[in-house]
Amino acid sequence: MENRSWPIIIDTLKKFTDLMDKKRSSEFAQICRQYVMAGGTILALGHTTKRPNADGTPQYQGTTDILEDFDAVYVAQPMTPKAGGESRVVKFSRKKARADSPETVAYAYSVEPGISYDVKLASAHPIPVDELTDYAPEREQVSDPQVMGAIVQIIQAGCTDGKMALTKAVAKECGVSHRAALEVLERYTGDTPNEHLWNFVAIGHNKRVYQLIDQTKLEP
Repeated sequence: MENRSWPIIIDTLKKFTDLMDKKRSSEFAQICRQYVMAGGTILALGHTTKRPNADGTPQYQGTTDILEDFDAVYVAQPMTPKAGGESRVVKFSRKKARADSPETVAYAYSVEPGISYDVKLASAHPIPVDELTDYAPEREQVSDPQVMGAIVQIIQAGCTDGKMALTKAVAKECGVSHRAALEVLERYTGDTPNEHLWNFVAIGHNKRVYQLIDQTKLEP
């Protein structure tokens, strides 16, 4: 394969292969490997699922084949200034390392109204990781991750007092309405990993005791 060490950006992966098909995604990854072995570089962009991890961070969408075949993997998370402002940050968290790949990197760019795309692109610059405390994940604006985290903690603490007691405790912990806590609880209740975070067993007079589901047990 002829190679001039050109970097290739694939935007996005699902336009070139079926990420949910293990065979096809593995075959595509091998083609990418041939190019890299010849001295090239490939930057492939993917998607995350609509439902984040239990801690609110984005979750990769697709089979593990792509993750296994690529040398390094990062998951991006958009963030906004807690104090407001006209900038946005994208935080990249390492899921797979090559050599001394940093665990976390972040870049900021301007979102000032009216600026051109060229100016916005030119404004991109790296920021120190320790400055990320000044930014908050965008999803926190709708409170889901905070409520999800509280539910996980209370379940892990051994709450057996039922659905209403659980959601009242979560609402108090997060400073949200009982209805909001209840909606988040129901939204992520089920038995499908990557879509749901917990399920329940009914005991006594239909009292629901919630338990976290194993996210590593994917359905065939």
